[in-house]
Amino acid sequence: MSTLSNELLYEKLGLNPLTEQVSQLTTVLEVLVDFNKWDEINLVCYSQGALTCRSLLGQLDKSVKVNTFVSLAGPQVGM
Repeated sequence: MSTLSNELLYEKLGLNPLTEQVSQLTTVLEVLVDFNKWDEINLVCYSQGALTCRSLLGQLDKSVKVNTFVSLAGPQVGM
């Protein structure tokens, strides 16, 4: 199992607009999934990362299967 921490990307993406964060993270994940030949990924996201991951779900290529999405302490207004 491999882990990609949003903390690794925070310096580069953290203060950018959400749409830009999602776009860049989508690109990173699609490349990683293709390169590593992963069948599926699990997303465990915290706080602002929960919003980023939730938006990411709508942007990922259909070839990237998300098995599990866990949102912890995300400001998602009960969604």
